[in-house]
Amino acid sequence: MLRRAALTPPNPSAIVTDPQSRRAVDRLLREGVIVRAVDRAKRAEILFHQEAIEDARRRLAPLLERAPGLLVTEAGAALGISRKYTMPLLDHLDTIRFTRRIKDRRVRASDNPHAVH
Repeated sequence: MLRRAALTPPNPSAIVTDPQSRRAVDRLLREGVIVRAVDRAKRAEILFHQEAIEDARRRLAPLLERAPGLLVTEAGAALGISRKYTMPLLDHLDTIRFTRRIKDRRVRASDNPHAVH
């Protein structure tokens, strides 16, 4: 379900519906197959499939290297997703040091251990 949904996954409550699905999600999180991203401002959690994260990184990488970087709305427009998904995604990319936030823009992190090849 998460792989098909790509960068617009359903709410976690639609996925975690019982103890068995909770265990499955926990296992996939531990294995890195899915990623938990959080919109800190709204305290909303989103579960992305790792393939969706990789796709977003590939698509954003060249745009992030151009000055002055990307606004949240520009990143969302480039990916074709709403702010609901863009904020948690960018927060995750900041956390893994793929991006770095400078004021209201995101740029490619220079000490990036997760370079796109």
